[in-house]
Amino acid sequence: MKTFFKQPLKILWISRIHYFIILILIGYSCGKEKDPEIDFVFNTNEIVYYPDKHISITFDIKPTEDIGAYSINWYNPDTITGVGPFEISITSNLILDFEIADQKNRVKRFQYEINADAIDSVSNDYRNNYIGTYYCQVASSYQGSTTNYLDTLTVVKNIAFNKLNILTSDDLTNKYEGNSMTYHNSNGFNTSPAGAFFGYHSGALFSKDSLHYVRSGPLGYYYTKTYEGIRINK
Repeated sequence: MKTFFKQPLKILWISRIHYFIILILIGYSCGKEKDPEIDFVFNTNEIVYYPDKHISITFDIKPTEDIGAYSINWYNPDTITGVGPFEISITSNLILDFEIADQKNRVKRFQYEINADAIDSVSNDYRNNYIGTYYCQVASSYQGSTTNYLDTLTVVKNIAFNKLNILTSDDLTNKYEGNSMTYHNSNGFNTSPAGAFFGYHSGALFSKDSLHYVRSGPLGYYYTKTYEGIRINK
């Protein structure tokens, strides 16, 4: 009887070892299968539509799954680096071409087309960053004398896409159209001061919510008014 029971116990013990080994192998296999696939989502942060169909786009390329640390290698455009956010300027359709590599050295290449014709110039109008009412300190000079006072300037869109109008409080009271200002260097907006406009004997420079505006009189009436303002509402 003693020998009879010994053998089955040994077989049972070995079977359990085999069972646990199989479970470990299955678990390891499942763990490998759970590695998330490399894929991406294109996130637009900002689009600004300038004259002559120059479009500035700030965007991110983000993995759809948590793949840990990753890198992006760019083929087109090859002038941008890192993992974003990125900024590009386009005038026509552009195909982004890039690779995403994860921390396990898996690499996958993607292409993504940006359709310039599908971008709305109205909702992304560059003048949206400038329109509004500005509270200003004014220095008015005429015949060697300077007067300082406070005034408001109102910036509105002109019917022409490359222009805006600047109105003083007097312009609004008298229902004048104000001073028509043309955007500077629309063919190369990113190489010129952003928000630079010029009109008849006048110039304006916008920087975030600040405005520097100079307006001078015509021949025979040499006055100069300099406005330094902060936007108080849009």
